[in-house]
Amino acid sequence: MKLYTPNGPSIAYDVLIDKISQFAIDSFYLNGVPAPPLILNAFGISQGQVTDINNRYNFYRKGSYSYLMSVAYESNNFTTPVNIFVNTDDLNTTSTSDESESFSTVLYPNPLSGQQLNLIVTGKDVSKLKYSIIDLTGRTLQTGQIIDHNGSIGINLDASLQNGHYILNVLDPINQPIITEQFTIAR
Repeated sequence: MKLYTPNGPSIAYDVLIDKISQFAIDSFYLNGVPAPPLILNAFGISQGQVTDINNRYNFYRKGSYSYLMSVAYESNNFTTPVNIFVNTDDLNTTSTSDESESFSTVLYPNPLSGQQLNLIVTGKDVSKLKYSIIDLTGRTLQTGQIIDHNGSIGINLDASLQNGHYILNVLDPINQPIITEQFTIAR
């Protein structure tokens, strides 16, 4: 996850996503038995009333106890955000690795209907690197060595990959992604 800061975008952080749905159901008792309706009506309350509804995603980064970002939603279908909090404390806007070099990528065809995915990389030598194909749950489905033909890379995808959305990562020598591209298979 990268976040916007006044100094520019942050570095990419690996995050753990915590999906939360909480609520309280009120129960009112007198002398160990449910309170009678006459008393409940006098106070404008009812048994089984749902309160303190809390639906949110929290995004945690490694080495920090507080979340990097929290998104609160209006209901448990998680479609309409009502509040977003971004913790900008201690965000790095420059990586410790050498990212001063500028390069560009083009991934095609996307969506893919055949077996070969092509990646053009301009301004960076990726000839001795590896790649991985992962699904949206983070499972690695295919890996391999990159064969660079003057900046054009052809990757033959495993025929067992089903229609859907995937991520191509080009990995540096310590297996950290330096290029990440999303693509769709639609055969």
